[in-house]
Amino acid sequence: AELNNESFQDTYDFKLTAKRRFGVNRFSFQYRLSDLHPVSDFAFLAGTRQRFRTTFQRPTPVGKLRFRYQLEVNDREDEANESHSPTRHSGEIKLTYDFTKQLDAFVETTYRVSDFSSKGSGSSRQDDRVQFAIGASYRLNKTWSLEAKVEHTDNQSNQAGNDFERNVWTIGGAASF
Repeated sequence: AELNNESFQDTYDFKLTAKRRFGVNRFSFQYRLSDLHPVSDFAFLAGTRQRFRTTFQRPTPVGKLRFRYQLEVNDREDEANESHSPTRHSGEIKLTYDFTKQLDAFVETTYRVSDFSSKGSGSSRQDDRVQFAIGASYRLNKTWSLEAKVEHTDNQSNQAGNDFERNVWTIGGAASF
């Protein structure tokens, strides 16, 4: 991973995914283990991250509906008064509508709670994050598509300095082959 065009972390991943269809419904389960090795300025990020994710998707009269839950457990190099090992629970709902064979749009909302439990004498931190996104994709041909997305994030924390709001506008192209 990079920050300001400089490498700050090497990550080694193991991922296991299982998918199953039941009629028009699709279920998937995923486990991902990440071994994190940061450079010296970010030594506190060293450790492991485990993610357990389950997804349910089905077609509806108004489009494809997806529900997703994810549990993330981190074991990092915590400091005496500050945890860098959040446990996170997140839920997501996404609706995708195909206007034509070439044009589709989506709306998505995600809620995530992060618990940074302090192992020392410091206070525990809890963040509540709500994210809302809307976007569209236009397929130019079998290989290329154009994409646009607007995303708003609102993070509220019980510790000062960790509240933020962010808006991200993304325009790009994608190739599938």
